Amino acid sequence: MIISWLLGCPEPIVPLEPARAELAALDRVPMPVGWPAQATIVLSDAQVQTLVTRFAKRPGAKPPELTIDGGLVTIKAVVQAEPPNVDLNASTTCPECVALNGWGLGAVAFTAAGVAAKLNWRSEVTAQAKVDGTPRAEGFEIAVIPVERESWTVGLDVKGLPPLYGTMLEQALEHQIEVGIKEAGPLAHPIPIATIPYDGLVRMRGLRTHYADGLAVDLGFSTMHAGTVHAAPNPGAGFAAAVPAETLLGLAHGALVRNGPIEGFQPEPTALHLDDGKFELWLKIWKVARKEKWREYVLRGTLALENGVIALHPDDATETGKESWGGPLDPVVQAVVIDTLKKSLAVQAPGKFVHPMGDQGDLTVVLTKLDANDDTLTVWGTIE
Repeated sequence: MIISWLLGCPEPIVPLEPARAELAALDRVPMPVGWPAQATIVLSDAQVQTLVTRFAKRPGAKPPELTIDGGLVTIKAVVQAEPPNVDLNASTTCPECVALNGWGLGAVAFTAAGVAAKLNWRSEVTAQAKVDGTPRAEGFEIAVIPVERESWTVGLDVKGLPPLYGTMLEQALEHQIEVGIKEAGPLAHPIPIATIPYDGLVRMRGLRTHYADGLAVDLGFSTMHAGTVHAAPNPGAGFAAAVPAETLLGLAHGALVRNGPIEGFQPEPTALHLDDGKFELWLKIWKVARKEKWREYVLRGTLALENGVIALHPDDATETGKESWGGPLDPVVQAVVIDTLKKSLAVQAPGKFVHPMGDQGDLTVVLTKLDANDDTLTVWGTIE
């Protein structure tokens, strides 16, 4: 560096430094009000029910015990509940909220004055919740948030209760269920879903929910390029995710630019198109040098889900332009670069992902279908 300064030689230009600085500035800036969805994930009612059931059966979940002092007689009851059934609908509370109508079945075993009995009960619940994203020190945390718990309602129907203490026991059980739901149940507190680190390849900036044939989650990212989801995908019985090509471009661009040059070269994706299961990617390769040097290529191929594996098959790569990067060995360099690009894009990735959830076990996401059309990538799958 000192020798270059003494000789009056300019320092090598590190490509895309302004873009790196812009991306860093975006990381923890909230999305503007009314931001358009850059990607959308929809979980069907059936998929939500699967997750609710899984949470209700988590290790350590114990049935509540009641002791009711009736004056002359003390009633002791143990409440056992099956996993609740959940029906989702649009909410009138707020645009980002979802209305949950739930009902559950169970049994209550009680003893009073030496007499033991076991009765069945049915309870109905209405509640409001939303999925939210919150910046934390360790990353962008995604969680289910209860909303306006004071407006939630609980109804209980128990058949065959003793006449003398029936009303007292039913009211106590109803209160216990309401307290359990609001203070100790699945929606008592925010339920963490995932935490995405700020140093990961994908950096979140916004998240909101609404109802669209299921629980729809709109996503916003820390990127310089992003498309817009105009219609939420149909999730079927599982889930579906729609990501515009422009958003995929922004995510790839952000990851490569943040990483910086590799062995003196900086790749920069500049355009991406998807149609009929095929992709067309425009890529500029910058060379770290004392003046601007780059080559531009377009790569074409297919994208599909094959036997549970996400597969990219590059068919061809063509150089479309260059700036101050050439010489006697130019044909050789061009052939080497094209061959390297094709090999680097021949990617296969598993369509199954496992996310640890602590004492709740692993959350497993399995992709079942993939579609690349009209500049949008849509995937379907299940979560267990």
